[in-house]
Amino acid sequence: APASRIAGRTWAEIYSAPSGSQTDVILHVYDLGKSSTLRRANRVFEKVGVGVFHASVEVYGQEWSFAAGEVGTGVYSCQPRSSPLHSHRKSISMGAAVLTEREVLDVVKSLSVRWLSEDYDFYRRNCCHFVDDFLTRLGLGAAPRWLLRSSAAAARLDKISPKVSSALLRRFLGNKKTTTTKGKEEESLPRKQSSQREL
Repeated sequence: APASRIAGRTWAEIYSAPSGSQTDVILHVYDLGKSSTLRRANRVFEKVGVGVFHASVEVYGQEWSFAAGEVGTGVYSCQPRSSPLHSHRKSISMGAAVLTEREVLDVVKSLSVRWLSEDYDFYRRNCCHFVDDFLTRLGLGAAPRWLLRSSAAAARLDKISPKVSSALLRRFLGNKKTTTTKGKEEESLPRKQSSQREL
């Protein structure tokens, strides 16, 4: 069944909340965490089409993403460009919403069942993979390939040498905890190719 609450709100509250006037669907890209080292590294990585990012989708005035947690859905919302755990880097217009606001919320409700916090994996099932699924279900096509490229490369490295991948992760995240399906650590939930245009 869908989660009874998301980010502390019931579905009744979510459905009855005032709508945002913004009808463009916006992909928000953040530098993962608050590390200045990672922000500098991402400026270099981005030039070759990779980086260590957090991502989310803004539609009808709400920003939706996915993270790890204890139990239940990993889907959550926050005010646009204001993730408390990450540093906003850029926003990209993915085009106008093709679904009504209620249809979008129906999609989010469905995703809340499929994207559970305990299934979060830093390399193979993270916020960027969620964004890819969400955008596709919104009828706007897949997320930009560069957004998923680093996860794919890191997953390959983790398969070959878990110790090396873990060491690199700690180096860039400043010992911030992360999780993989192999039972490692966690990035926690904040507790309270389509037409693209960079904003």
